[in-house]
Amino acid sequence: MYALCDCNSFYASCERLFRPDLHGKPVVVLSNNDGCLIALTPEAKALGFKMGMVYFKVKKDLERLGVFVFSSNYPLYADLSNRVKTILDGMFPVQEIYSIDESFGTHIPDSWQCEPYGREIKNRVEQHTGIPVAVGFGATRTLAKLANRWAKKTQWFEGVVSWSELSPHQAQMLLKKTPADDVWGIGYRIARRLEEVGVKTAWDFMQVQPRDIRGVFNVTLAKTHRELWGESCLRVEDIENQTPKQIVSSRSFGARVESKLLLQQSLSQYVSRAAEKLRKHQLKAQQLSVWIRTSPFDQSQPYYAPAQTYSLAIPSDDSREFAAITRQLLDRIYKPGKEYHKAGVMLGELVDAHRVQPDLFASRPESTLMSTLDRINQRYGKRKMVLGSNLRDQQWKMRQNMRSPSYTTQWKELASVR
Repeated sequence: MYALCDCNSFYASCERLFRPDLHGKPVVVLSNNDGCLIALTPEAKALGFKMGMVYFKVKKDLERLGVFVFSSNYPLYADLSNRVKTILDGMFPVQEIYSIDESFGTHIPDSWQCEPYGREIKNRVEQHTGIPVAVGFGATRTLAKLANRWAKKTQWFEGVVSWSELSPHQAQMLLKKTPADDVWGIGYRIARRLEEVGVKTAWDFMQVQPRDIRGVFNVTLAKTHRELWGESCLRVEDIENQTPKQIVSSRSFGARVESKLLLQQSLSQYVSRAAEKLRKHQLKAQQLSVWIRTSPFDQSQPYYAPAQTYSLAIPSDDSREFAAITRQLLDRIYKPGKEYHKAGVMLGELVDAHRVQPDLFASRPESTLMSTLDRINQRYGKRKMVLGSNLRDQQWKMRQNMRSPSYTTQWKELASVR
């Protein structure tokens, strides 16, 4: 038996925790640079707002309807997430952390009474952290995730669903109401391909013959199909570590950037992040693309969005090499006098790092510096060790005009009682 504990509207719930006056009020949290709505309380959803809406387009409606808006406060969310995971460590035989607001419980004995224990988990997490959660149980991770989805969506279940304790009629009804792309392991693109052959719901997907799935789609999707029928064969790593075809790192700036030096700094940081992901997947890239853009909504200047691509002779995963190439490509596309709104990099033509033939004529053997860099940052925290080009003042950093205090991680921002 597996369980999935998922925090409800996690970012918005974190914002409410230190603001009792917001309980029962509509709250939304914005993405990086105050771009889109990424977390909404049920009260905000009831007003018609949805995940992914562009903030500047709905700003007036949010103000008119009295919705409280916050910029993302990742230090606060990460700390509260750790508190939730600490409690779950003592309640699950084995905990598999899936994301900042989700954890699987594994090795759960069949003798457990799932629904009562799920309520105990729910109550303890809420009592000790103030964060509301939903708990789903199932014979597979996919079914546990599906049970959790309905635990959150249907008030009748009161936040806990055990899939194995549903009647066949109830299970079939929920499967027929579940869109295919809401099933763990089925992404948006695969769901569109499935829709072309008449598969729109989880129930439709279960009726497809396994041989048809294996012949057209990937192995992970075939495992998802088996999981829906109750055969446990999918691991968290199967979803997290699917080999990417390309790695993109980009971001809009908090303020317009004209300086070439600041663009170099931002691109150096982006390519370092992309290279870190590359090494995580044990890949190397043979192609690097760089782009910079002015805002398409700025009427004061013509839209300018150049890009340049460089092909490496030998695939690499070295942040230093990528940073040097990035500077060269920026030299080719940068135009002074422009106010740039966004920049980004893409690593392409990815290959297995273990299958790359090293350069026999290199002046020195391949360095282990990058793996050492990754281990240090994994142990002591992100960006504890970075390239020197990332150390300058980040005048271009993202906009966070409505960020709440870091109540639990900064002494100067601790909540005070008056």
